[in-house]
Amino acid sequence: LRAYRTDDREVDLRIRLREEDRMTLDQVLNMPVVGRDGATARIGNLVSVEVGRGLDRISRENGKTRVRVTAVSTERDTRNLARQIRGALEGFELPRGYQWTLSGRFEQMKEEEGDMTFAIIMSTLFVLLLMGILFESFVLPFSVIVSIPFSFLGVYWLLWLTGTTLDMMARIGTIVLIGVVVNNAIVLVDLVNRLRAEGWSRHDAIIEAGRNRIRPIVMTSATTIFGLLPMALGNSDMAGISYVSMGRAMIGGLVTSTGLTLFVVPLFYSFLDDLRQTSARLARLTFARKASPTPEPVPVPAPDAAGR
Repeated sequence: LRAYRTDDREVDLRIRLREEDRMTLDQVLNMPVVGRDGATARIGNLVSVEVGRGLDRISRENGKTRVRVTAVSTERDTRNLARQIRGALEGFELPRGYQWTLSGRFEQMKEEEGDMTFAIIMSTLFVLLLMGILFESFVLPFSVIVSIPFSFLGVYWLLWLTGTTLDMMARIGTIVLIGVVVNNAIVLVDLVNRLRAEGWSRHDAIIEAGRNRIRPIVMTSATTIFGLLPMALGNSDMAGISYVSMGRAMIGGLVTSTGLTLFVVPLFYSFLDDLRQTSARLARLTFARKASPTPEPVPVPAPDAAGR
């Protein structure tokens, strides 16, 4: 019995042999047990005993026995380390019913990647909504958003050249970069829209906006890049966290976004403006056909007696 029940409570029971009766294994094997039919037998006659190596503690997770193997590595790139471990264990055959998984820091890395992906999507969506309100258009803000993926090319390019790991701080720098790189595109597209409102053609407005905005775009990006150089080149540690990867990620994204803003953004602006005008014409034609009334038939008088 695990518990002794009384009228008002239960008392946990723990039954064990006296110390002098459990000094050796033979004493335990010679212990008699009584079956349901009243017959008595020795424990040694009912079981077989082997001496072997076992676990000092049994841990279970989701109803399965688990053994955790931990190790310390000097590898800073956790993703590369996980790839090496999977490659080493790929041909390792386990007995039936056994399996291995990466946990601990690797599970945390997977969760962080999911959180960062969600943060990037939400920040891009907020920028898109804000641009839609400012430009009073649903299509044109995409010409600004297109500068974001091109900045990501610079992030990975510079991290690869410098051998820097895409860690948590680099991902945070990528999220901050989303709100920074769109500034150049916003300045360019806003001037294009104002020139077109004054009567300029789209082609002339794009050329004039690029000519007038190339200097402030380059100057603002250059000041930001040079301001990030101490973080990217120095030993920027605080509370045991290195900020070098953040600085390099932002510098790489700013360099590529600045160089491509004057070429990619006008191209997509022209393409999306054509798409907007085509959609507007189709919508006007569709609603015009629905709104136009159906002409009523004109009554024809019946012929008179003379056939006229």
